[in-house]
Amino acid sequence: MRLDGETRLIPILGDPIAQVKSPALLGRRLAEAGLNAIVPPAHVRPGDFAAVVDGLKRIGNLDGFIVTIPHKFAAAAICDRLSDRADFLGAANVLRRQADGAWLGDHCDGQGYVAGIRAEGGRIEGRSVLL
Repeated sequence: MRLDGETRLIPILGDPIAQVKSPALLGRRLAEAGLNAIVPPAHVRPGDFAAVVDGLKRIGNLDGFIVTIPHKFAAAAICDRLSDRADFLGAANVLRRQADGAWLGDHCDGQGYVAGIRAEGGRIEGRSVLL
């Protein structure tokens, strides 16, 4: 892993944040892909979410951010555009800066859940789940 002036930032925002394991997992995957990017965890309380996001959007080497509980609905509200999934749910957990500077919100919890089941040999066809 490199950490220098070219490092791309993709923080994960949540409250609480100490239990979140994805920064280490995603950081390893980014490094394995040869990308100079980190996923620092940030403890952001609900009342501070809008101000923190406003500040983050001003950081030039910030490519996006990830949000977890309790910010997923608030995150959708601050996006310029939403994916079909995020629009349907009214929530976003991944926000990406687009080439035109707009922020696109998406929601990938369902995809991750299904991928995890399939990775363990499980089948989801014909089944219902509540996430």
